[in-house]
Formats: sequence, structure tokens, C-alpha cells
Amino acid sequence: MKHGHSMKGRRSHTYEVWASMVKRCNPSNKGSTYHGKIGITVCKRWLKFSGFLKDMGEVKRGFSIERKNNRRGYSKSNCAWIPRGRQSWNRSCTIWFKIGGDKLPLNVAAKKLGVSFPFLKKWSKKLGDKGAVKEALRFKRTGKFRYP
Repeated sequence: MKHGHSMKGRRSHTYEVWASMVKRCNPSNKGSTYHGKIGITVCKRWLKFSGFLKDMGEVKRGFSIERKNNRRGYSKSNCAWIPRGRQSWNRSCTIWFKIGGDKLPLNVAAKKLGVSFPFLKKWSKKLGDKGAVKEALRFKRTGKFRYP
């Protein structure tokens, strides 16, 4: 089946995303440490680009594929196109922080509060999220830094 995404030696961005995904999930690939070698798979339908394209459609500029549940493989029910900047939120190393009712990655919370990532991380470890928010707001108000 011709899909028009790999013509005259040029591949579309959607095709590149698909090819990288399949390669990452191949256990014999050197770069599959975080995917293929730990059992992250591509569903049978998506092993062919045409199945992937039918389920996911074209990737929009600035978007990336995300697995909603990092413990499950790549499939229609577990994947979505999301803005590239938000993809880093769904990593096992992401530090989460609560501000009011919002749960945000620590780097996003620091930006929202107007303080640096290291500042918020230190205070969060010492005082917990609520205490760190209070300290960040006090710092913004007074401009005086207290060491945790």
C-alpha cells in the first residue's frame, strides 16, 4: 500500500515519528534501553505505517507522540499527539508539585511562582509543597532569600 510519506528519499515527519517508535521498541536495538529492553512494544497493527497513520493521523507541527500510561506499549488506546513541551511531564523522573488544586511538574510550578527550579526543589524537600509555596511567595514579596 502506498501512503505517500516516503517519496524520492524524503520522509514525512509523521513517518519519521513512526519509524523512531518502532526502532525504540526493538529489543535488539542499542538505543532501546528505555523501551524495547523493558518490554514496551508496538501493537501489531502499528508495525505497518498504514495502520499507525489510520489510527493517529498526521502529526501537527510542534507535537509529539505520547504514551498515556508509561507502563503500556504503543497502541491507539494508549497514545495521543501532544505539544512537545508537555511530553516531558510524562516521564518517570518528573518531580510533581501541588499548587492549590493543580498538580504540575516542578519546573512549571517554579515558573508559575516566579522562582528558580533549585529554589523550589530545596524548599519542597524541607517543607513539603504547601510550605514551599508559602516560602516562594514570601521570597517574591520581600526579595529576601532564606536558606532551607
